[in-house]
Amino acid sequence: MQMTDHDNVMLITGSWVRKDNGKWIFDSLSEDNMHIIILYPGLEYEDLVKMVKETLRIVAENVTIKLSYQYPTWIQIDDGDGSTPQYIS
Repeated sequence: MQMTDHDNVMLITGSWVRKDNGKWIFDSLSEDNMHIIILYPGLEYEDLVKMVKETLRIVAENVTIKLSYQYPTWIQIDDGDGSTPQYIS
C-alpha cells in the first residue's frame, strides 16, 4: 500500500486488552474524544509523537505515550487473534 500525499488518522485513547479467547480488542476511554490528525510522507517519529501530544493537549514533559494501530478487517492478517496490535516506534 502506498501513502498518498497525506492520510487522515483517527486518534483514540485507551488500551489494548486480550480477551480469554485470545482475541485483541481496543478498549477506548471515550469515543467522545476522538481526534483526527494528518500524516504526511517523511514525517519523523518524534514529530508524530509531538503532533499527537499537542492534539491530545498533553503538556507535561514526563508523560510517555505509546502509539499503535490495528490492521483493518479487510486486510485479514490476524491469525485468528483479532489482529494483534502493531506498535509504532
